[in-house]
Amino acid sequence: MPARPRKEKALDLLRQLREAGVSKEELLRAIQDLDAEPQHLIPKDIFPSDLGVIEAVVKFLHEQRGMRFADIARLTKRSAKSVWLSYRNAKSKHEGPITSRESPCIPLAIFSDDRGALEALAIHLHDTGLRYADIARILGRDARVIWSSVQRGRRK
Repeated sequence: MPARPRKEKALDLLRQLREAGVSKEELLRAIQDLDAEPQHLIPKDIFPSDLGVIEAVVKFLHEQRGMRFADIARLTKRSAKSVWLSYRNAKSKHEGPITSRESPCIPLAIFSDDRGALEALAIHLHDTGLRYADIARILGRDARVIWSSVQRGRRK
């Protein structure tokens, strides 16, 4: 297929999405989700209530995926020292491995912006169409905490 008609089709689709009210951020996030490598995805049911979000992510990636702390730090745009500290704290709070069932996955890229981990995760899940109560149930948090995290994260 020649490049010009393909580009015109893509532009037509983008216009339709804009008319449907899809923001640029949502579109870019969807493109990032498509491009995400499987090891850069984490199941959304790995967040036990006794761990913080970043602690659960680091513990899961290190123990289940065998990733090094330096690699986790690079993917989440955090220092290797803070990643190691999160793992140490998670290990002391939560004995044993974090188990996950087959569930929809979350791209690690959402943790690489200036938002806090809970804010980034709550915004991502809310943008996928989940209600605050559903997000709270998945994360083992109160719905009011989720609501305030989303509001605070959107202001950043």
